[in-house]
Amino acid sequence: MEKRQSHRILRINDDHIIIFDDFRNVKPESPVDLVFADPPFGIDFRGNLKSYHRKPDALLYVEVPREEYPKFIRDLLEWSYRA
Repeated sequence: MEKRQSHRILRINDDHIIIFDDFRNVKPESPVDLVFADPPFGIDFRGNLKSYHRKPDALLYVEVPREEYPKFIRDLLEWSYRA
């Protein structure tokens, strides 16, 4: 099983697991067949979150500062390759 700090996980069965977390908190113990990543856009989003028609506490959007974005994406790609 994956070692992680978060408990935001959906286990469909032994072969299909969805982890809703920052990749830096997930350490797979066995090879991963597919990584689906939905990183922040790095666009300094300041739009109206109410336009998403969701409760504000349900929004999990976290922006990566522009100066940190290249490293963030590089780390994500390296993590995906190793997984």
